[in-house]
Amino acid sequence: MIKESKINIKITNKTINFYNEKNYNCNIGDIILVSVKDLPKGSGQKITAVCDFCGKESMISFNKYNKNFDKYQIYTCHQCCYNKIKMTKKEKYDDENYNNVKIIWTKEKCAEEAMKYDNRRDFKIKSPYVYKISGKNKWLKDITSHMLEKVKPSCYWTKEKCLEEALKYKYRKNFQKNSSSAYVISYNNGWLYDICKHMIRLGNKSKRCIYAFEFDDKYIYVGLTYNIENRKEQHINNFRSSVRIVSYFIKQFHKMMGITPVAYRRKYQRAIPPEEIDWK
Repeated sequence: MIKESKINIKITNKTINFYNEKNYNCNIGDIILVSVKDLPKGSGQKITAVCDFCGKESMISFNKYNKNFDKYQIYTCHQCCYNKIKMTKKEKYDDENYNNVKIIWTKEKCAEEAMKYDNRRDFKIKSPYVYKISGKNKWLKDITSHMLEKVKPSCYWTKEKCLEEALKYKYRKNFQKNSSSAYVISYNNGWLYDICKHMIRLGNKSKRCIYAFEFDDKYIYVGLTYNIENRKEQHINNFRSSVRIVSYFIKQFHKMMGITPVAYRRKYQRAIPPEEIDWK
């Protein structure tokens, strides 16, 4: 807790608006008596903090007190901080004496972990570290003997089945990563172009799209990307600092009319108009 209920504050040009909004009616240079509850959370004003466990008093800044106090609504001094550590362990691990000791993965422990799964795929996805260690030490065959192998029958991947699988994905990259068997068989049989017609083709560092954002007052922002949908979302939702300009432009001044792919550009080549691009 905080010992003082009120403290003296000197008003500066940075704080005058804040305290006038709190109805203190002050001017720059005034020294006023302010309730601790009215201090801004990030204030560097010194206060007397009292430990809620041992009662020890410490002079610290108000912002440091808030960082200590906020999570559990308890202030602890340096000597009593282990009480909060226990509370965190209780909340996270349901055991206040939990000790995060590094587990040594022996063959027996790996086998114990493997028993939680009934197929190798789930084991690999949900316990990748244990699966990797087991493979490195050549224990996989022994510890996965209880598992059922999900093997597709011979000639399972017909063109119709590959098309059905391909329709689950929006990009070829995801199709290749998540359904490698269907992708390889489609490629080897020459079906890939037909079954991936619905997919959006992504570019790369040497083949990218030149795009333009159009605004209602005839302003245009031009950029370069390999994934036009992803870049549009980044611009609008302000994900990365390098694309903030469009987000700021939209919010402050303009209404966006739309995003248009202008051309596709290969490295060291002229820009290729969309109608001339050959994705085959």
